[in-house]
Amino acid sequence: MTNAVSEKNTGIYQRELAMGILGAFGYETVCFQTLQRGMKLWFSKRHAGMVGYVESGRHWITVGGPIGSGDQVAEIAEEFERSARKTRRRVCYMCAEQHTTTPLTSNGRGKLVIGAIPLWNPAHWPHIISHNARLRYQIARAKRHCDDVIEITPASAARSPVIRELVRQWMSHRRLMPMRFLADPFILSDAAIHRRIFTLTRRNGPLVGLLAASPIPARNGMFIEQIVRLPHAPNGVVELMIDHAMREFGSNCRHVTLGLVAGSQFASDRENPWWARISRYSAHRWGGWLYRFGALESFRAALQPEKWEPVYAVSDRSHVTPEDVLRACGAMFRLPIFRFGPIEDISDVWWPRSSSQTGTADEIRTFS
Repeated sequence: MTNAVSEKNTGIYQRELAMGILGAFGYETVCFQTLQRGMKLWFSKRHAGMVGYVESGRHWITVGGPIGSGDQVAEIAEEFERSARKTRRRVCYMCAEQHTTTPLTSNGRGKLVIGAIPLWNPAHWPHIISHNARLRYQIARAKRHCDDVIEITPASAARSPVIRELVRQWMSHRRLMPMRFLADPFILSDAAIHRRIFTLTRRNGPLVGLLAASPIPARNGMFIEQIVRLPHAPNGVVELMIDHAMREFGSNCRHVTLGLVAGSQFASDRENPWWARISRYSAHRWGGWLYRFGALESFRAALQPEKWEPVYAVSDRSHVTPEDVLRACGAMFRLPIFRFGPIEDISDVWWPRSSSQTGTADEIRTFS
């Protein structure tokens, strides 16, 4: 009992420390995903900095780059990599953005363009809508059939059986396999207090949509990380929820993104090695069963982002290798072919048991 309490107290302390670092230095889109279930947290002993990562084979796959002051990112990375080498592990920083990629690669690390993120200034969103007839039409269609979008607290969402049923139906109709790591749809836990959640119901009917967003504090931004829509929902539901969220964020936010589009054509891969360019082409041509590259990019482009920024994988060596990418895929999809274990039950993907139900020290330590 004493050990369990000690582990729980350690987990609470680590979470509070992580929240403080994220609030001060959380610049990258995926920064708050370091708090996902199953994520391990490493803290620098020399600086106010941290890294969130998972183990995949002989690799530590991180969530973005090191989180810390910009002039200390390289030193935090070196300290983290020394810790990895002590356990004979390699490091690959996934979904690193320019803010951290520049100091990381200045010390000789290799990088690989893996995609791009679309960016909007929510203050300009009304102007985008006023000049886009298709978006106005879709939003108007949804408004004719639905009530107003309502924001609810993460705690209310976690306790709601109605939202649980919405998520279950959505997952059961998704053709793609459940994903983990940077694409984990774990948004409705009691611990997700930093998220903003919006819901939409059909007029005089059931709940048909949900949108969840997390902050990007150091950039005064928001990351719309999950959008849930039932198959039978009226057309335009997704556009209506995005429109509402943009207008809500517009008063005190300068930066909104819908996250990574892997292999995006809006990010040049000219500097990538030949095997990465061939992989990108093959994934777009034949990888639809795993990830809908073209559809995702087309939808986000139709929302007319003001710009696209490249996203990178950065290796602790002088170049990114195919093994680095395969291990990152193993962390994301947990496919048996990547030796990362079988896909879990759908109900556990979205509605995992609380730490009080599972009760193991490892789960408490990794915020599951």
